[in-house]
Amino acid sequence: MANASNEFKKLAAWLRRRLRSIQLRLWKNQVGYTADLSNLVISHHLSSFK
Repeated sequence: MANASNEFKKLAAWLRRRLRSIQLRLWKNQVGYTADLSNLVISHHLSSFK
């Protein structure tokens, strides 16, 4: 049981590192959620003109 707890801690640490690296990469490229959001807003406005 103690070994499982240790494995979950290692897994959580790896996951945090992985997510942090992805977030840093998106921030450096200035791409990410803002580009997806702007495309969504533009497509929504274009669809309302039909």
